[in-house]
Amino acid sequence: VDAPVFDASFADVVPPVPMDAKALPPNTGENGSAQNRMELLVGANGRVEGVRMASRPARMSDMMMLSGAKNWVFRPATKDGKPVRYRLPITWSVSQ
Repeated sequence: VDAPVFDASFADVVPPVPMDAKALPPNTGENGSAQNRMELLVGANGRVEGVRMASRPARMSDMMMLSGAKNWVFRPATKDGKPVRYRLPITWSVSQ
């Protein structure tokens, strides 16, 4: 049986924290001409179990982020002090 997957809708779950924030795309807010969004499934061990583009990529190079994201490591999300799986959206602005 797969463990449940939590997300931001669960107020009692602490989201995962990247171990190397420099690896993540810079979240520049709404200043870019386009927004990209991907979703990560972060396991209870802090490793990325799955990644998918949740929006149409603004540039082909943005698809390259998917392969890199598979190597990111997080301090796992926690519920009641125990590590849990978590669906984490990542959004970044790009200039086209």
